[in-house]
Amino acid sequence: MTWTTHILEGLVVEPPFDGYMGWKMDPATEPRGLSYTRDLYEHASPGYIASFNGGKPVCSVPLLFDEKTQKIVSNESAEIIMMLNTEFNAFATNPSLDLYPQALRDGIDAVHSWVYPHINDGVYRCGFARSQEAYETALEAHWQAMDKAEAHLEGKAFLIGDTLTMADVELFPTLVRYDAVYYSHFKTARNHLAEMPNLLRHTRMMVQLPGVKDTVNLSSIIQHYYLCQKCVNPTGVIPRGPQKPRGFEDLLENEWCVKTERPSL
Repeated sequence: MTWTTHILEGLVVEPPFDGYMGWKMDPATEPRGLSYTRDLYEHASPGYIASFNGGKPVCSVPLLFDEKTQKIVSNESAEIIMMLNTEFNAFATNPSLDLYPQALRDGIDAVHSWVYPHINDGVYRCGFARSQEAYETALEAHWQAMDKAEAHLEGKAFLIGDTLTMADVELFPTLVRYDAVYYSHFKTARNHLAEMPNLLRHTRMMVQLPGVKDTVNLSSIIQHYYLCQKCVNPTGVIPRGPQKPRGFEDLLENEWCVKTERPSL
């Protein structure tokens, strides 16, 4: 199985990005001088930020950091999921959980082949398109995949078989952020997630899995996207949405846009 990293095509780079810090780190890392992911990347590889020559550095999450070597092992989400599925079973509280079972691998790989490039990465291809033609091409491919996922989930709880797999985990982060960020910020506006009943049902199911809800902070997600990505939203204006995310009013506590002091990014 090959989980390839797709490079964003037509990425707009608008230097300087000296103020770009990436995601805010856990407060526990601040005594070590690691307040933002930018600090961690530079710590792991001194001179990393300067290597972009004034362009926007890649300080993305998720990332897997090795405390022993003080190096970043990977910042590719699909690769990290695969590592966490098997490589840390000796330390896991639920080592028997296998999100990539042998019997379902062909189906998982097949779903990955269109979910990753056209949904996970697809929203970025729309948002970072630097021409109308590139945007239209990316948007068409994105919604073909979204419609395919909607149809694929008809009458089914999970994407593959009757159990949670890597395919469900991969789809979830994009969908839970969809209405709050991608619909407007990345201009994927055709349907809200709340208008796609099977995708909404699947996302609600994922939110209610043990431990998942506490990882979803829409206020933080919204502030990061609209304030950090100046090449997409140069004004830094955060659109006002409903007080609660539609489709999740009963599940998520986070307000759409909390009126607090804007963070320094």
